[in-house]
Amino acid sequence: MRKPIVRGAGILIALAALTGCSSAPVRPVEAEPVGASRSWALKFKGLITDLSVARGVGDLLVTVVPDPDRDGATENRTILLSVDGKPLWSRPNSARIKSQAVTPDASRVALADYEEKVSILDSQGKDLWQIAANCRPILLPSRRSVVCYHDDSVAPGLAFEVYDWEGRKTGERKASKDVLSMKASRDERWLVLSSVGGEVTLLGDRFEAAWSRKVPGEIIDLAVSGVGQGARVAVLSSSAAEGRVLQLWSQEGVALAKARIEPGLPAQAIEFSPDGLRLLVHGGITTGQQLLAYGAGLEPLWKRAETGAGDPLSTFAVGSQSVALGRDEAGLAGRRAILHGYSLESGSPRWSFEAQTEEGAYLTAILPFQGSEWLALASDDGQLSLWSIR
Repeated sequence: MRKPIVRGAGILIALAALTGCSSAPVRPVEAEPVGASRSWALKFKGLITDLSVARGVGDLLVTVVPDPDRDGATENRTILLSVDGKPLWSRPNSARIKSQAVTPDASRVALADYEEKVSILDSQGKDLWQIAANCRPILLPSRRSVVCYHDDSVAPGLAFEVYDWEGRKTGERKASKDVLSMKASRDERWLVLSSVGGEVTLLGDRFEAAWSRKVPGEIIDLAVSGVGQGARVAVLSSSAAEGRVLQLWSQEGVALAKARIEPGLPAQAIEFSPDGLRLLVHGGITTGQQLLAYGAGLEPLWKRAETGAGDPLSTFAVGSQSVALGRDEAGLAGRRAILHGYSLESGSPRWSFEAQTEEGAYLTAILPFQGSEWLALASDDGQLSLWSIR
């Protein structure tokens, strides 16, 4: 049975194709993939529901819950692993975790559970402080702050609360509409918030609104980049009148570019590259996937298209060198997890492999370590593996 997919660890998405006012994206020159090799694999007695990366040190934060489909899979805990697969700490959870976060140096971890409790842990997995709240935490170590936003599973009224590094509440923002999502820029200076009704808001240094804009229809996904050229906000939305549209704004709220999505091919996920110079758009259905890269002004750079039967994985992971895509294919011998990596620069194939799992795979993350990139992969059978994709 297909296991639940956790928000933040990956997104199940549908096939996308974008067209805009610029010339069509140029198909990159093909190159032979260099392959990938598995560094290690661990098997947990439960279902892996969350996978996060401390991108500064390469540590992996994993949450495991009981799996009724497997005998003996009764673990309910969160574990921090080093990049070589060694457990650094392990913590039992009294309730199921719905959201987690870790700082780049792994010195702080945030866990939000379904009993409306948020716990902030230190580098050893010990409680620093807790709050009673039904929200999803975002850790901002450079600002020594924790932002906890209330998504659309909570009654409207409060968009988010802000706490300092010691757990003292320092602010909040009211909301008359349900909040859909909230994301932080890589430099942690900017936050972007989407709400029901097509409203997007950019928040600045003091967690106050720099600007708000309204898009037709509803927001599907959004992204914010705060590197180099200042903040840029990308929003993917859908309306009956215009279909699906991708729009880009500056940190001053100036509209920079707009691209319409071809009717019948709904995109579902967007993400900026770590340097903020590219915007990736991805989607997949049972007959294939499509990935497009756009430049800083939404000019098309390259595109990739894959065809083949199977369910699209939640895999859409963007690193500083590679973009990872995956497919979960069903066959007579069971499910196969097929992973592909493409150059962020050109879109050319970099690596490709079949994951060694008993069922399928659904959570991935790309982590940089010692000048190389690695792919962490969690599968339906409770296995976590790390792959070299150099």
